[in-house]
Amino acid sequence: MKKIFVDILKVLGWCFITFIGLIFLFLLVSFIRGMSGPSSPSIREKPYECGMFGHQQMRIDRRYLFLSKVEYQGVDYWGGNSTKAHEAKGCNDPISSANLRVSWPVMSPTGSFNYLEKPDDLSISIEQAQILTSKEGGEIIKKYIKEGMTRELKIKLRKSIIGSGEEVSEQEFKQKKRFNSELGLYQIDVIEGEETQKKVYWQETVDKKVTLVISCLYFKAGRTMCELETNNLLQDRNMRYLKLDFQAGLLPHWQQLIQDSKKLIQSFTVKGN
Repeated sequence: MKKIFVDILKVLGWCFITFIGLIFLFLLVSFIRGMSGPSSPSIREKPYECGMFGHQQMRIDRRYLFLSKVEYQGVDYWGGNSTKAHEAKGCNDPISSANLRVSWPVMSPTGSFNYLEKPDDLSISIEQAQILTSKEGGEIIKKYIKEGMTRELKIKLRKSIIGSGEEVSEQEFKQKKRFNSELGLYQIDVIEGEETQKKVYWQETVDKKVTLVISCLYFKAGRTMCELETNNLLQDRNMRYLKLDFQAGLLPHWQQLIQDSKKLIQSFTVKGN
């Protein structure tokens, strides 16, 4: 009986020593971590997505982002290891695109997965097609400045919903083109069917350069959808685009939609970069 009691005391003693050792090890690890500074949170732990848009660093609040992420240049998001490649990116990597979902005019995040669910829903897409720094890049910019959004207008004027149908002829273009004084835009009714209507609006300068294109679809069931596209070329020769999607009820406010969208995007820019 005495031997059993002694053995129990030995076991308890070893347990106590082990416990003290674990506490000491925990304190030692905590001390070392404290000396090396706080660890940097992973991209999943951050409340924002971070990257470069042109030469400006942006930190975009995840609550605004569709699927809570941006897309980085150089990542194949259709590939099998896109998650790993995405998480390897950071604040100094170029963003290729970001899609924000907001309620207009308060510009608060909708938190909705559904596309244009409510009449005041606004989808904001910013895209960075390419970063141009070479002499050849300068030539591309000059050509693009000259052409403006003319190519996008021609695509939107095709006689189909998705823009792959028959082109509007030059004669038909001249006949149907009219100026909508209420919107301050030129307009052509491309499709005028019973089930679907397609109207295209655009803005052009005195020298006929197209700077903005809006394509709106009107369905018999009452559903509408407008897509606005414009470009914004930076002086550092980075090519940037802005696309807005909204229901047709917001069309009269197209100028304010652009202004408020740019203001929101600017709010995510890191100052001093």
